[in-house]
Amino acid sequence: MTFTWILGPLVQVVVRLCDRVLGPRLRVTVECTGGAGPKINFRATIDNLSTTKPALGCQVSAEIQGIGTLYESPSSFSLPAGKLDYPVRFGLERPRDADLVKALNDEPTLYGRTLIVRVKNGRHRAVKCQWDEARYDPQTNRARYEIQQDVWRGGQRDAP
Repeated sequence: MTFTWILGPLVQVVVRLCDRVLGPRLRVTVECTGGAGPKINFRATIDNLSTTKPALGCQVSAEIQGIGTLYESPSSFSLPAGKLDYPVRFGLERPRDADLVKALNDEPTLYGRTLIVRVKNGRHRAVKCQWDEARYDPQTNRARYEIQQDVWRGGQRDAP
């Protein structure tokens, strides 16, 4: 005798219980969207994967590893349960924090550092996502590797 008929409802109960205890399940992704002006533009996309719990009081921040926080959302926002693809756009100063490398077909650079985007949801734990530029290897693409290393050496700045 099998009890497969109960698995579906049981899974739904467990998901709802987790939503209630752990809070909403957020996911964040980040991508560079270019930049023709004084900033390099990024877009963080936030999803509330919870089916029953809204995410209230969300705040977004972005930092470059080794530099510090360079963006904080000016106000908090809420995401209804199941809300997907909520965009948050921000820019990083060029050439101080980021730039586009002409010799590499306008590829974005953070001078070898990592961008970390965090979404904090009220009192619940924050979720984060990292963005790294393409990194070239001297054995597989020596020309691009040397260009990238020159750009990184010229653009490194110390933490404030």
